[in-house]
Amino acid sequence: MLQGRTIVTMEELFGRPARRPRRPSTAAPRRTPMLGLFAFLLSAGAAVICGYAIAGASSGDWSSGTLLAYGAIGTGAVAFLLGAVAALAGRGRSWGAAAMVLAVLGDPLVLLNLLGAFA
Repeated sequence: MLQGRTIVTMEELFGRPARRPRRPSTAAPRRTPMLGLFAFLLSAGAAVICGYAIAGASSGDWSSGTLLAYGAIGTGAVAFLLGAVAALAGRGRSWGAAAMVLAVLGDPLVLLNLLGAFA
């Protein structure tokens, strides 16, 4: 059976042919739109925070209005960047593009300049 050889095949040892290793799949994995959706929800949250900041500043509470406006600016910037990554990487392109538009339009600095231009 072995006849002085040092290399033994699986068929000689177990009486059946060895299994071939599986080849890795060549199909691209499916990309989920979760990043774009998360960016959109984050930009919607930034727009809501901006609304609370405007309402707080309009009622005379300048300190909380300013603090909320800074939070809305930071949240909107993160949402814009995540939307850009989602749109460029194909992880929810339409959600990412919508998140970028909403993050820009919901930014307090943009609203201040836009409303000041029309006043």
